[in-house]
Amino acid sequence: MGLFDRLFSSDKEEETEPIDVPIFGRYSDNNKTAAQLKKWTQSKKSYDAQKYSESIVDFFTYLRDPNIDNVIFTPDGENAKFSIFQGSKKVSGSIDENCVRAEVSIAKFNKRSVPVLRKLLEKNFQLYYSKFYLDDDKIKLKIYNNVLAAAPNKLYYALKELSIQADRLDDILVDDFSALDADGIGHIEECTPEEKQIKYDFFRYWLDKTIAKIEKLKPDTFSGGISYMMLNLIYKLDYLLLPEGRLTEKLEEANTIFWKNMKEIPVAERNYKMLRKLKELQQWKEEDVKKYFYKAKHTFSLTKPTPFKNVIDTINTTFKNAVWYRENEHNDIALEMLEYSFAYSQFSFSLPKPATQLFDIMMHVNHNDFYIAMGYQDILYNRASKTFDTKKIIEKIEAINKENQERYKLMNIDTAALDFENLQSFNFTLLLQITKLDFRKKK
Repeated sequence: MGLFDRLFSSDKEEETEPIDVPIFGRYSDNNKTAAQLKKWTQSKKSYDAQKYSESIVDFFTYLRDPNIDNVIFTPDGENAKFSIFQGSKKVSGSIDENCVRAEVSIAKFNKRSVPVLRKLLEKNFQLYYSKFYLDDDKIKLKIYNNVLAAAPNKLYYALKELSIQADRLDDILVDDFSALDADGIGHIEECTPEEKQIKYDFFRYWLDKTIAKIEKLKPDTFSGGISYMMLNLIYKLDYLLLPEGRLTEKLEEANTIFWKNMKEIPVAERNYKMLRKLKELQQWKEEDVKKYFYKAKHTFSLTKPTPFKNVIDTINTTFKNAVWYRENEHNDIALEMLEYSFAYSQFSFSLPKPATQLFDIMMHVNHNDFYIAMGYQDILYNRASKTFDTKKIIEKIEAINKENQERYKLMNIDTAALDFENLQSFNFTLLLQITKLDFRKKK
């Protein structure tokens, strides 16, 4: 038995426990278990002690999410192979006594193209750890690290850059250049036709409904509310529909329009440009939308953690901005604003696990029809009768309190403070409780 075999077989005894997280929303690597975090510490200690093989095994154990089996590590005596899944891409790698290699196929030429090669050359100058290269007719992205230089931090960011760049660029390059065909996507698990149809139907429903509402409002008088409505639409589509590839890129472009050059460009002008971008999505053919709904595993988060104070500040600021809309009986806009106040952080940052769990309850309550269509049995809010299943909601929140008590000993959400009079009251009181969450370690 080789070194990697011995290390891996002993490591299996400490395999990390699966954790319960919502299936919607962007993947977050901010939800590592205590066992995984311990492996990260061990990996760094082993590397500092020049025990490179032990460091690498602990690193890949840390990286693997036991919920989705996103990393496969296969020992072979003194060597090892690994696979890392990120969206539409599968990264393949190998380890021997000298180096860690990883590569992924992005696309393949059906004919050589100078514009494509120029594009790849430009991208190479933007990358820190990985580089594009040609392997016959295939475009690949690769990294090569000497084992002596494969410190856990460096290896993490190198594999993250490789994986995220590959996942983002494959669809874009194939769509932009007729000289390219898709490659390396045989591992993708398609959604069922029924699931794709459900997602498409809600995609069009939410998109059309929001745009129709906005076009009935005066763009200057309601500029703030219009911004909140469009941004919340983007975050809702991203969280609930789990789009991939080009569709994700278009949603991110619309989001960027609002936040870029905020001081120089008036709100009404940014709203106009953002609305125009969303209207472009209305023109997409059904099959072009559906092809970006597929089941994907992820290893690296697109977003970074943030101090929870930033989440609280966003919620409190939105509360203040929603007052005028509530007082003037624009309750539908106020409701969108309350949803936005948490959705912004869920979209923009990698949040602690209990925060994401609570956001999922909020989305389930506000969009129960979608959850039912997707196979969920619990009716947390019945729009027809305007009634809550208060018992089930409280049970779910208490379960979150209990499940996370060991890691976040100061965290507690008071279910007795929730107001179930109507959707707006529920959202407001739930968000108010979220602003009181304490994720600090108990002294």
